[in-house]
Amino acid sequence: HVRALAMKPMPSPSPAYLAALRESMGLTQAELGERIGRVKLTISRWERGVLHPTRESLEKLYSLTREMKQKGVVLAG
Repeated sequence: HVRALAMKPMPSPSPAYLAALRESMGLTQAELGERIGRVKLTISRWERGVLHPTRESLEKLYSLTREMKQKGVVLAG
């Protein structure tokens, strides 16, 4: 538990950035959710600013972003 307290919070990207990033990957909300282990409704809530992604979700999203860049996909931001 001490380790968790020492970890710095990961800044949450804006809802608009999350939507632009997903769209630049050519993915629907459902497809992005499937790739990172979340449901479409969760992705929709992130993009509307109702919820913020967890640290785990952001790590998976950024991992997917790196993977897409390596494949030559030009991403937002």
